[in-house]
Amino acid sequence: MRSLTRVPLPSKAFSMVELQVALALLGIALAGVVPLVVVQSKQIRRLEAHLDDDVTYYVTPPPERWASRLGAA
Repeated sequence: MRSLTRVPLPSKAFSMVELQVALALLGIALAGVVPLVVVQSKQIRRLEAHLDDDVTYYVTPPPERWASRLGAA
């Protein structure tokens, strides 16, 4: 008489442990990004406080000091 053994089928779904690990990693990533967003919003608010509403400002790159020394600018 042969013994019946079950062959494990490949899993097609996520286990609960995998879901918890993924959520923990997402939480760690968000905890690292949130302080950056807060600092950026504070800096934007501070910059906007110094600007006038009636003036148009243009953002240009700073002059390249090596280009001016070589005569290219």
